[in-house]
Amino acid sequence: IRYFNYLMLRRGDEIWIEQRMEKDIWRQLYQFHLQESLNEKRPEEVLVDFLEGQHSQENELSLKQVHSLKPHKLSHQTIHICVLEAVAKNGFKLPATAQGQWVGIKELDGFAFPRPLRNFLDRNQLTLPL
Repeated sequence: IRYFNYLMLRRGDEIWIEQRMEKDIWRQLYQFHLQESLNEKRPEEVLVDFLEGQHSQENELSLKQVHSLKPHKLSHQTIHICVLEAVAKNGFKLPATAQGQWVGIKELDGFAFPRPLRNFLDRNQLTLPL
C-alpha cells in the first residue's frame, strides 16, 4: 500500500508539473508535486512538508480544495491518491529542491499523465480549452 499526496500548485492560469524520472511506476510521465508517505497525511502536513525551511510570507500557499481519488490498484500494489489544490499567493517562490515547470492550463493535454491524474484533470475540466 502506497500513499501519494499530490500538491497541485496553481499560479494564475498555470500549474506546476514535474516528470517522474525514478525507476518506479509511471516513469517519464508527468505529475503534480508528489509527497509519498507510509500512511495517510492531513493536508496541512503536506503543505508544511513542502514549505519546510521557507519561512517568508512571500512563500505562502492558499489551500483551495482537497480531492481524494479512489484507490488505484496495480498488480502488486494499491495506491491511495490525494490531490491538494493550492493557489500560490503573490511573490510565491518554489523551494530550491523543486524540479519541474509551470505549464498553462490549456497546454496540459499535451503532457502524458498517469491514468488517475489524467482522469482527475478531465473530470475537473482542466484539460479542456478555456
